[in-house]
Amino acid sequence: MEYLRKPNGGPAVLKKMGQPPFVPSRVPDGDMLKRLPVPLQKWVEVRQ
Repeated sequence: MEYLRKPNGGPAVLKKMGQPPFVPSRVPDGDMLKRLPVPLQKWVEVRQ
């Protein structure tokens, strides 16, 4: 996950290939967020 967060890492590769970013990941509500392991929750946002 750290690689994906680095500007010259994952996001740069995705942008170069025309792919939308997937970090932060998205979940539809807080209940779904709570189902994730705590260490992963910081990489996820709630967006309906």
